[in-house]
Amino acid sequence: KDDACLAYTDVLLQYLRWMKDDVVENDVRLALYTAIQTNPFVPDMLERVHGFEDDDADEDDEDSDSNDGYYSIGGSDEAKMYAKDSRKLWKKYHDAISWMKSLKFSNGKVPEESDLIDLLRSGVKLRVKCIHTDIDGSEEPIYSTFIGTQRRNACIGCGLPDFYWPRQLNQPHQPASDILIHDNAFDTDKNWRRTDYVEIEEVPYWEILLQFYADDEDYSGDYRDEPKSWKSEEKDRPKYENSGPLKCKECGSAAKFCALDNDSN
Repeated sequence: KDDACLAYTDVLLQYLRWMKDDVVENDVRLALYTAIQTNPFVPDMLERVHGFEDDDADEDDEDSDSNDGYYSIGGSDEAKMYAKDSRKLWKKYHDAISWMKSLKFSNGKVPEESDLIDLLRSGVKLRVKCIHTDIDGSEEPIYSTFIGTQRRNACIGCGLPDFYWPRQLNQPHQPASDILIHDNAFDTDKNWRRTDYVEIEEVPYWEILLQFYADDEDYSGDYRDEPKSWKSEEKDRPKYENSGPLKCKECGSAAKFCALDNDSN
C-alpha cells in the first residue's frame, strides 16, 4: 500500500481486467483510491506520458524536481520518476489514462463543504489547490497546491513535543467559517494554513476518496486522537531463580573462594 509503483501498476492491471469483464469498474476505482494514497501526483504525470521520449529517462529537464536520484516518497518528484520509468507501458494503454482523467473532477472540482471537512478529518492524502495564509492571517495570501489534513495523527510532526494543535479543531465545523489545514510538507515550518471554502479551487479525485475512505481501517477512530506513543513499552524482563554461588568444577566450593581450578596451581 506504500509503494506507488506497485499501486499504479495494479490500477492498470485492474483496468485491463475490467475491459475483459473479469472485474467491475468499482474494483478499478478501489485500486485507484489505494494508489492515490501512495502518491496523489501520479495521475497528473501520467497524463503527460506521451511527452516523455523513450530515450530521455536519464536526462534532466527544466521541470524536474529530482535531485541526484533522490526523491520524496509521495511527492511530485517520485510521481515524475514513476511516469518516466513506466512510460513504455502506459503509452500502450492511453485509454486507461483517459479513464483516470475522467474521474479527476467527475462531479465538480470541489466537494460540498461538509464533504470536504469529512475528507480533511479522515486523514486521506488530499490534494488541495487554494488561496491560503498562515493560521493568524498575518502573511500575504499564497496560491498553491499542497497535501493537507485535519486529522491529528496524520499530521507530519504530530508526535513531537512542540506539535501545535489548534483548539478550533476540537469543535464541529461551522459552514462558511475558516478552514484550517495542516500542510504535510517536510520542507516547511509553517504547517497550519488558513483558508475558507470559497478560496478552494480544486480537490482532485475527491469523489473517489469520498467513496472509499470510510472503509479504510487506516483512517478509523476520532480525528482528534493523539498518535500512539513512539516510545517502546517497557517489557518485563524474565526472572530466574537464584541458583546460588558459582561452584568450582574441581572441588565444588564457591568459585570465589577456591583456587584449585586455576591452571597455574
